[in-house]
Amino acid sequence: SAIAFVALGQLVVLLIAGIDLSVGAIVGITAVLLSFFAGKDQGAGMLALGFLVVVAAAVIIGLANALLIRKVGLNPVIATLATFIVLQGVALLLRPKPEGFIDRGFTDLLKTSVGPIPLAFVVAVLVALALEWALRRTRGGLAIRAVGSDEGRAHRMGVRVGRTKVLGFVLCSLLVAAGGVMLASQVGIGDATLGRSYTLTSI
Repeated sequence: SAIAFVALGQLVVLLIAGIDLSVGAIVGITAVLLSFFAGKDQGAGMLALGFLVVVAAAVIIGLANALLIRKVGLNPVIATLATFIVLQGVALLLRPKPEGFIDRGFTDLLKTSVGPIPLAFVVAVLVALALEWALRRTRGGLAIRAVGSDEGRAHRMGVRVGRTKVLGFVLCSLLVAAGGVMLASQVGIGDATLGRSYTLTSI
């Protein structure tokens, strides 16, 4: 289920004719950040705060990628690779080695099954279906597809290309962060190297 969320995020960026090589590092930093808030006996309040921190971090990362590409003018490969390096450094600074055990109650919740089917898999399928519907039926989704198809024509049709690309990268980071939460729940520890192999696998 974790790789499904990462792949969905990568899909959104590919649809706007981009690529995000920072997805693996986003998974790692998500697991590390969550490990500071989801420890044993830290309570639901701290867990909720942890989720807010992860969401805020994902939004900032998405905005940073979009800024490097749209404003600085870097190629998406170079921009997102630079983000990957920075995020890996920050994650390793926070957790030089795997530590910060995540509360068993939280991990057990995400490992719950609906009959023989894992709940995380059900959630991933529902998110994939919702994303497919949004990309085909909503204004933002159609804008994403239009920009990826022909940026110039999309601009002439009134699509705000810059805003749409920002939306794509932020949505990608949020979906990847959700995958990071799923993977962290499976591993149960804050590991900065989690998801490193997902960068190419997601493509």
